Amino acid sequence: MDAKASVRARVLAARDALSANVRAEKSARICRELERLLDEAMAVRASSLQSGGSQLGAPGHDGPGLDAAHHDRSRLDAAHHDRPGSAAPRAKAPQPGAPRFGAGAAKRPVVTAFSCMGSEVDVAPFVRAAFARGALVAYPCMVKNPAWAKPPVRDMVGDPTGADESARSHGEAARVPGQVGAGCDTTEGEGCGRERASFVPRLLMQFRAVSRAQFEAGTAPFVAKPLRSFAPDDPELAAFPLVEPEQVDVAVCPLVAFDAAGNRLGYGGGNYDGFLARVRPDALVAGVGFAEQEVPMGAIPLESHDLPLPRIVSA
Repeated sequence: MDAKASVRARVLAARDALSANVRAEKSARICRELERLLDEAMAVRASSLQSGGSQLGAPGHDGPGLDAAHHDRSRLDAAHHDRPGSAAPRAKAPQPGAPRFGAGAAKRPVVTAFSCMGSEVDVAPFVRAAFARGALVAYPCMVKNPAWAKPPVRDMVGDPTGADESARSHGEAARVPGQVGAGCDTTEGEGCGRERASFVPRLLMQFRAVSRAQFEAGTAPFVAKPLRSFAPDDPELAAFPLVEPEQVDVAVCPLVAFDAAGNRLGYGGGNYDGFLARVRPDALVAGVGFAEQEVPMGAIPLESHDLPLPRIVSA
C-alpha cells in the first residue's frame, strides 16, 4: 500500500467510526458556516456594485485560473478549521481582495456542491440555503471520455474493467488501465512519471445545474446516483445545463484528509485538481470535512501540482 492509500485508509476508518448522529450534527454546523461565508461574499459583491468597483468575472474578464502562478499562498491563513471538541466551525472572514461574486447585479451566484456518500459531510442543508438566496447550484456529473480506448488485457493494471469503484465520482475520476499510483492528476505533466504523459481518463467530471425542484424531487440522476457515469450525449442530461468552472462563484469540495496548511487529500483521480485549476481566482473555494479527518503536517504526500485549499471548514 502506497503512502496516500495508507493515509486514506486510516482517515476513512476514523470518519466511518463516527455515529450517524454525530455526523449529522457536525454536518449541520459546517453548513451553517458555509452559509455565513456565502452571505459575506454576497455582501462584499453588493458593496462593490454599489460603489462602482471592479466586477470580477464580468463579461470580458479573462482572469487566470487558480494555477500555481496565481494561487496566493498568503491566503493559507484563511484555512482555519476546528480541532476536536471545538464549539463551532471557523473560517476566516473575507479580507480586502477576498473572493467575490462576479458579473452584474442580475447575475445569480453559481455554487457547486456534491452528493454525500457514506460517511461524508452532508452539505444538503447548505444547498437549500443557497437555493433560498437565489443561487444557481451545480453538481458533479461523470461522463465517459470519448478519447479513452480500452487497452489490451495484458496492459491493464488492477481492475480489468478499468473502473475503481472506491473512487468518488464527485471527487475523482475512476482509475483507468495504465494509471500508476494514487492521485495521478491529468492537469500537469509531471509528478507521476512517464505514465502521466500517456494517461487518458476513462471518465471526465462535468458540473451541471440542478433546479430547486429537481433537487427536492430527486430527479437529477447524477445527484441521486453520483457513481453513475453517462454518455456525453445522454438524453437524461438534457434538462441539466452545463456549468463551466470559470462560471463558479462558490466551490464546496469534498476531501478525505486535510492538514493545518490546507493541503487536501482526495480519492485519487485528480478531477478536483483539474476543476480548481480553472476556477476564477476571485471565487470562494472551501473544502469540507470532519475534524477527525485532519492529519499532522507532513502526513499528506504532496506532488508538484498539488495546491492547498484557501480555506477548510470542519467541525
